[in-house]
Amino acid sequence: MLPDTSSTCRRNRSSRLRSQAFDENLKQVKAAKMIDACASARDPEATPCEGVTLDDLDSSRMTRLIRTARRIRQFQLDEDTPPEDLLRHLNLLNKGRLTNAAMHLFGKAPQRFLISSEIKCAHFHGTQVEKPIPFYQVYKGTVFDLVDQAVDFVLSKIALSIGARTHSVQVPIAYEIPKEVITEAIVNAVAHRDYADSSSVQVMLFADRLDVMNAGRLPPPLTVEKLRVAHESLPRNPLLAEPMYLAGYIEHKGTGTVDMIRRCAAANLREPEFADGEGFVTTIWRPDYATQLARVQDGSKAEFQAK
Repeated sequence: MLPDTSSTCRRNRSSRLRSQAFDENLKQVKAAKMIDACASARDPEATPCEGVTLDDLDSSRMTRLIRTARRIRQFQLDEDTPPEDLLRHLNLLNKGRLTNAAMHLFGKAPQRFLISSEIKCAHFHGTQVEKPIPFYQVYKGTVFDLVDQAVDFVLSKIALSIGARTHSVQVPIAYEIPKEVITEAIVNAVAHRDYADSSSVQVMLFADRLDVMNAGRLPPPLTVEKLRVAHESLPRNPLLAEPMYLAGYIEHKGTGTVDMIRRCAAANLREPEFADGEGFVTTIWRPDYATQLARVQDGSKAEFQAK
C-alpha cells in the first residue's frame, strides 16, 4: 500500500505560494523605495525631514517672514497665522510631514538634520588657494542666516570708502564691490544649489576676485550666455525660492545676473564671470588696485622663497 502524500504536497504547494507572495511583496517594497529615492534625488527639498517636529522650527522666524512679506510683497496671511497653516500655504508639508525645505527656512538648528547645509568662507591674501588659510569660517543656520553671515564675512574683508556729508545727514559709504553684487552671488548659490549633493556652498575671497561656488549645474534651457541677458526665472528649489522671494532676498524676474553685470560696470569693475561645470561658479573681480597689490605680494613671496 502506497503512503498518502497528498497532505505533504498541499503543504509544499502552500509554502511555495507563501514564498512567491513574500517575494512579490518584497519586490513591491523595493520598487516603492526606489521611487522614493528617485523622487528625493529630483526634489530633495520636498522630501520629509526625518525626525523633525514643529518644536524643531522657530515660530518667530515664521512671524518675521509674514511681517516682511506683508510689507514688501502684499502677502495675504495675517501675522498671527498658526505655523502649520503657514507651512501648508507654502507647500512645506509632505503628506503632513515637515520637509527639508521647512527645516532650511525655519529650523532652530538646521544642520542637526541637514549636515551639508552650511557655507564655508575663506579669505586668501594672494590669488591662489594656499595653506594655512588666513581667515576661515563655517557658518550654520537657516538659508537666511547663511546668506547674511557670508555677505558680512566678505564685506568685512574688502575696502570701504567713506564720503563727506555734502548733500545728506548720512555719511555715504561704498564698498569696492557693490554689496548688492556680493549678495546676489551668494543668494543664488544658496537658493539654487543642488541639495542632494553633500558639498557645501563655498565663498572664497582672493586678492583679485571673489569666487562663489555651489553644487549643481544650470537647469535647462539656461546657459551661461543667457545669464548675461534678461531670462526666464527657473529656480532649482522652488520651495526655497518662494519664501526667499517673500522675504526680499530674491526676485522672480530673472534679472539678478544682469543687475550684477550692470552694477559692476557702474563701479568700474570687470564683468562678472559664470562657469557651469561640475558645479556652478560666479567670479566677481575686485578693482585693479587690488589685483596689482596681489601681483606685488605674489612677486615678493616668490623673491623671498628664491632667496
